[in-house]
Amino acid sequence: VLHVLPGHDWSVSSVAISPDGTRALTGSIDGELKLWDIVAGKQLRSWHGHDRGAYGAVFLADGHQAVTGSGDYTIKLWDLDTFKEIRRFDGHSGTVYALALSADGKRLGSVSLDGTARIWNMDTGAEIAEFDPGTGPMYSVAFAADGTLLTGGIDRTIRD
Repeated sequence: VLHVLPGHDWSVSSVAISPDGTRALTGSIDGELKLWDIVAGKQLRSWHGHDRGAYGAVFLADGHQAVTGSGDYTIKLWDLDTFKEIRRFDGHSGTVYALALSADGKRLGSVSLDGTARIWNMDTGAEIAEFDPGTGPMYSVAFAADGTLLTGGIDRTIRD
């Protein structure tokens, strides 16, 4: 353990590390987001990013933007220099539990307690595809090297 970073008032529900390994973005179940300098072990900024818990977080390749998902059913793209919301991705009808970026950074994958997986265009925020296998809540998502979206959920299976 290099640092213990206290600061959230509620349980930490998401953690993402910047591509250069110097910063972390954390979210808690009250919707609070915090940006940390993990080299120095100090908090850089705190803001209320969501109306409910922040359960998914991922940095973009430039390290100056990040995406978060939430119990308020939204996904938000943030500018981490100004801490302003750049774009919203609306469509889920349940908690957005996990997020993943494609290797080229052009697509965002999301999964939700509503039982769907979605693929989004990062440039426009438009939904590209929705998958609803009818198996219940989904909790994990990742892009394979070939661009295939993989999901995991309550049905104890991995789907592509």
